[in-house]
Order: sequence, then structure tokens, then C-alpha cells
Amino acid sequence: MPDFITKFSSANNSIQDYIHIKNKVDKFNNMVLTGQPAKLFLNTQDINNLMCQGGNFDKYQPGQYKYYQIESECILVHSLKWPAVYGLSSIESVKISLSFLKESGVFFEIKEFLSINDRPYKRQNTKSTLFYSEFIFKVLGYSQSIFI
Repeated sequence: MPDFITKFSSANNSIQDYIHIKNKVDKFNNMVLTGQPAKLFLNTQDINNLMCQGGNFDKYQPGQYKYYQIESECILVHSLKWPAVYGLSSIESVKISLSFLKESGVFFEIKEFLSINDRPYKRQNTKSTLFYSEFIFKVLGYSQSIFI
């Protein structure tokens, strides 16, 4: 088995933990939508549980997988895809850093591509409002219309 697959981390998720975390996120969303002050704290396991909806994946089977890791002031997104578009035996491993910034009262997501197949990958960082953040959309699980 190629190193990209054996080195790829996976979370130990459960439906019970997912339901608990989802309820915590729903409570946060309701407080925000009703104008109440609210804070939401999630750890690496919480984020992975939300993204996988409590399910586990078998990285040794073909598919697309993601693992999230909190590191310093950013979230690392590790993704694995095989077979990739290059052929049936092709594997693509991508590592992205997500961070968030507030400027003039507006929150932005900064996406930095770090590596592809363990090789440094320098591409222009992207900066977008939370309206376009796939990560925020998936974690909070609500309509993007909240940001309009």
C-alpha cells in the first residue's frame, strides 16, 4: 500500500458523539440567529465527527477522504483521493491550511495550499468571506443566507 494511504490519519467517530456535537452546534446557531451572545468551542475530534456525520471511513478502499486537525492558529485539512483522475492507480494527497481573519467587522477565511503528494505546493492563497467557506458551511450546517 502506498505511503500516502498508510500515513493518512483517520478519526474514531461515533453516531452518539456526532449527535451530541450536532446538538451543541444547533444550540449555538439558535443563539446567534436570535441575537444572543454565543461561543462555540470545537476540538479536532468534534470537527471530524461533524464532517463525517459520525461515520468512519476505510482509507484502504477507493474514495475521497478528509481529516481535520487543529494546529496553532489554523485548521489543517488533509485530503486523500484515489483513484485520482490520472488513472486507476493514481493517488492524490493534499494538505491545506485554513485560518480566519476579521477585517473591518467582516470575517474572512484564508486558504493556503501547503502540499500535494507530500511535495510543497505554492499557490496563491485565497481569501474569501465566510459566505463562500465550505468548511464553515459544513460545520455549522445552515444556509449561507445567514451571511447576507
